[in-house]
Amino acid sequence: MSDEEYATFLFYFQETDCAYTFKLGDTGFGGGTVFYVTDEGRHGMEYAPFELEKAAWGCEGRKIQGTEEKGIGFGWQNTQYLRKAGCSPMVKQLDKINYNGYTDWFIGSIDEMSLFIKSIEVPKFEGDLSFYWSSSQHDDPYWNDYGINAYVVHFFRPSYLYHSVKGRQVKTVPFRNF
Repeated sequence: MSDEEYATFLFYFQETDCAYTFKLGDTGFGGGTVFYVTDEGRHGMEYAPFELEKAAWGCEGRKIQGTEEKGIGFGWQNTQYLRKAGCSPMVKQLDKINYNGYTDWFIGSIDEMSLFIKSIEVPKFEGDLSFYWSSSQHDDPYWNDYGINAYVVHFFRPSYLYHSVKGRQVKTVPFRNF
């Protein structure tokens, strides 16, 4: 059974009576830390135990259709649209990840990124704990003089919505659904 087939098996296994029940802080199937659960712990999201290196969100000057979603559950979809556009250094870096046999990592939406940061009691990452990219594009006509931006979340102010030019070098943390 390939890693991808096993990941698919585990996803559907979670729909059975024998499902593993996760709680916040557990280690997920992909080796990350669980920060969001649904369906009484059968499904949710985990974040990788590492950050991606600083990279541009990319696609400067372009509106990437489908990436404007901000809510919980939209990060995977946003990442797929970015991947299809083929102009995101951040996603190209993400696509090289095979951690614990899983390659289905994605960049969280702005709401998922905020939830992730709020779930961490003590910073687990070293270095510059400032901004992290989300997969959510910011397209507000008021800011059009500055171009089409993307949302970032600040490590110490996760409730505020910030946006940045897409060419800025910023870190992010991969997520995966289970």
